[in-house]
Amino acid sequence: MDSYGSQDPANVSQVKAIFESIDLPKLFRVWDAEMVAKVEVMVEGATDPVIRESFLALLSKYFSDPRRHLP
Repeated sequence: MDSYGSQDPANVSQVKAIFESIDLPKLFRVWDAEMVAKVEVMVEGATDPVIRESFLALLSKYFSDPRRHLP
């Protein structure tokens, strides 16, 4: 665990290798799609316009977050 968060290139390589071995990017994409689908269901079910607009605003911020598009 000393490698995670380290700036040492050897440690960074080790952490990246672990992430690749468990296919972390794919796991994140699957989780991300599931979470977006859940929020969309909440938005569809919201009858109060204020709540609906709040959900839509949060979704908009989420979709514009550059961290969602990391390799």
